[in-house]
Amino acid sequence: MRVLFGSIALFALALLPYTSTAQTDEVPFGLLPVNAGGAVVIDAAALGGRRSTGLGQALLRYQAGLICINARNSDARTVSLVHYTFTYYDPSGKRSSGDNFTRKGTFVSGERMLGFDAVTHGVHEENCSPVHYPKDGIGASVFFVDHVEFTDGTAWDAPAVHLPDDVSSAFLPHVPVAPRTLAGPAVEVAPLVAGIVATCEQAQNLRMINVPMFNGAVSVQYDSSRNVVTDGQTICRSSSDGQRDAVAQALVAKPPYSTVRRTFLVYFPFIDAKPTCTEPPRMMWSGSFAIPPPANINDFPVPGVYVATVAVDVDAGGIPQQATIQTPSGLPQLDTAALRAARGSRFWPAISAGAATSGEAHVSFAMTFDGLIRNADNGQTSASDHLFGAETSPAATGC
Repeated sequence: MRVLFGSIALFALALLPYTSTAQTDEVPFGLLPVNAGGAVVIDAAALGGRRSTGLGQALLRYQAGLICINARNSDARTVSLVHYTFTYYDPSGKRSSGDNFTRKGTFVSGERMLGFDAVTHGVHEENCSPVHYPKDGIGASVFFVDHVEFTDGTAWDAPAVHLPDDVSSAFLPHVPVAPRTLAGPAVEVAPLVAGIVATCEQAQNLRMINVPMFNGAVSVQYDSSRNVVTDGQTICRSSSDGQRDAVAQALVAKPPYSTVRRTFLVYFPFIDAKPTCTEPPRMMWSGSFAIPPPANINDFPVPGVYVATVAVDVDAGGIPQQATIQTPSGLPQLDTAALRAARGSRFWPAISAGAATSGEAHVSFAMTFDGLIRNADNGQTSASDHLFGAETSPAATGC
């Protein structure tokens, strides 16, 4: 039996899409596993099941009733019991109540415990925990294995796990939203690179594109007036506006785009300038967020979730001018990476009485550290499919 150290997991905090074979009601919901270093490793999770509702529960009718977990025994010993701990965060990011879930059975080394099947969309309820919704609802659930028992009479208990009391909106999933309908004149902000096209020839066939929105992206009909496809040398698909084409070409002719041979889709965002619209700035496109793993195994933090919240001064064009740590994560290297990502992000600017203006945005960047993972097969560093998460709170008026 060898011991390996779990890799840093940087989370794109979005819900795994899942539909049960039974009738299922679901809502966007952040699920965040933390592998605290035990024999049982959590691979994935999804929502499933249906929460029963009555006349007085109309607001809960779209909430799922189960958190289904896919996990595996990575230890050489045979597992006889697994105990999970769930901590809930409400939609505002405040730590709330939680649940516990015990799974009994016999699981030999390497055996998987499937809560859901992404291919057949089937639920295995023996590996699913009922969700007991607290009073103000749930925006996310962080969970981990805190106790494992083996058939040989030995047991494992999780070490201390770091979970913050307030994660702002860092755990909220990116929710697709409906396209905006203009109620006032459109006011443009600075353009951004919104995608990559393989070739100029392929650009001629674009019919639908993903347009970045405040809380996600929507697929819309290709609008030639708001999009330019260029490789920095040639305009592959024009907006029919020479000034816009020139701006797009100049944008991708600069680093980092000029350092790679690609064809880029440049999108010209706009805001709705209706007179009654007053909004803070909101993130549209996040900058790169990554930190190198510690060189020394003793320098790894306590397993768990760490969140840095950054205050960003955004100008009327949606460009960040200054960024400062509002709530530190407790990890200097994470705070540094969060500042770098915030300065490299793009925003819809603040809107005051229908006009773009400067303002302050608050964005959160979250990451997890996994603990020591016992593995009977090899000594290689474990891999992760998770990416960074960053999001601003949705504005109340929805301009």
